[in-house]
Amino acid sequence: MASEDTKGARKKSGRQRARRRKELENDESLDLSPSGLRGAWSGGGKQFVLTLVFAIAVIFTCFVGQDPPSLRTLGEYAPENVYSDRKFEYLSKVKLERAKEWIRSSTPREFARNRIREDQFSKAIIRLEEGLISIRSLDEEDAAIAEADLIDDLKANFELSVTQQEIEMLSHWRDFPEGKNFLDFLGKVLKQLHFTGVIRSPSVDQKFISEENATARIEGMMDELSNRLVVITGLSADEKLRFNLKPEVIRSKNPQLADYLNELKAHLENGGPFSDEGLILSDLIESADENGSLAAEQF
Repeated sequence: MASEDTKGARKKSGRQRARRRKELENDESLDLSPSGLRGAWSGGGKQFVLTLVFAIAVIFTCFVGQDPPSLRTLGEYAPENVYSDRKFEYLSKVKLERAKEWIRSSTPREFARNRIREDQFSKAIIRLEEGLISIRSLDEEDAAIAEADLIDDLKANFELSVTQQEIEMLSHWRDFPEGKNFLDFLGKVLKQLHFTGVIRSPSVDQKFISEENATARIEGMMDELSNRLVVITGLSADEKLRFNLKPEVIRSKNPQLADYLNELKAHLENGGPFSDEGLILSDLIESADENGSLAAEQF
């Protein structure tokens, strides 16, 4: 019993000595910790000073002794080439415009022809020629009715507007030397223009034809062909002279030209000289008779 009490007393005294030893060690650590300037220096002052010294060294190295940039040097080229150690890209407007211009100049132009309208116009010309052939074989009253029906048919089925006066002019579509046909010539001219391409406002780099230039070209070719209209056939073409422009037909709208043709008719009936090749419209325009020349040009 005594031995158990002795053991308990020993354990208790051992715990007390350990607690006392720990308290003494804490007291010693408090006595050794720095305080004041020394503590501030140890706590972070040293790190701050080293950082400040490094920043000052960088500033002196990079900027002290360098000339500040001025307006005189901003627009000048650098005296040496500067290469970047990293790859970078940027959008150049100048190079972009040059690339676009090169693409425009090197790309072949394409033109979409309106095949449907071209075929419709070709069919309208065929219908017009058929109508003119039938009108030639009719008398004056029936011909007037046939002309009105032809005009309505072209407008309704082919969307081609033709006036009565134009029908009268087109009635001479085959009165040209060497068997030339006015309507065939017109179709060939249009095919050439459509093959090249006709648009409203082509740009400078395009090879197309503007509508204005195409219209002017058609009118010029038509005028050139119209000047070759045979007014009076030659002796080699027929046994008797034939007037393709009959004075009584054109008198209502071209009275001066009708009078001039009547004078020519009277001249020929009286045995006056006449060319074997006949007489074309340009001959009338270039004649010495001013009234007849002006009337032929207006026609």
